[in-house]
Amino acid sequence: MENLQKIINEFREKTGYELSIIDGKLRYEGSLDLCGCIGLTSLPNGLVVGSLDLGGCTGLTSLPNGLVVGSWLNLRGCTGLTSLPSDLVVGGSLNLYGCIGLTSLPSGLVVGGLDLEGFAGLTSLA
Repeated sequence: MENLQKIINEFREKTGYELSIIDGKLRYEGSLDLCGCIGLTSLPNGLVVGSLDLGGCTGLTSLPNGLVVGSWLNLRGCTGLTSLPSDLVVGGSLNLYGCIGLTSLPSGLVVGGLDLEGFAGLTSLA
């Protein structure tokens, strides 16, 4: 629990958002808008959010394991992103427009909808 509290404090310092711990998982029930946070390089493992906007977060190279997004996930313009976790769950749409570093999607990916417009680097669907 102390480790989770440390993660919460660091996340709040970097983003201004307050996460909570519910059933041992880090959660943010609303829409987490981190769009344009170019200095953001990581998110905590096991994060559960209502919706997540990471558009233009060019410092991200990967997403955390166990990420669950209840609604939509915007990764538009995340040019540093080179992989997605195999256990990523997105209840709504996943926007990958301009994610030029991604070349494949993981086999365990669960999404409600997928926007691949401008996703020129895609060479395979696992």
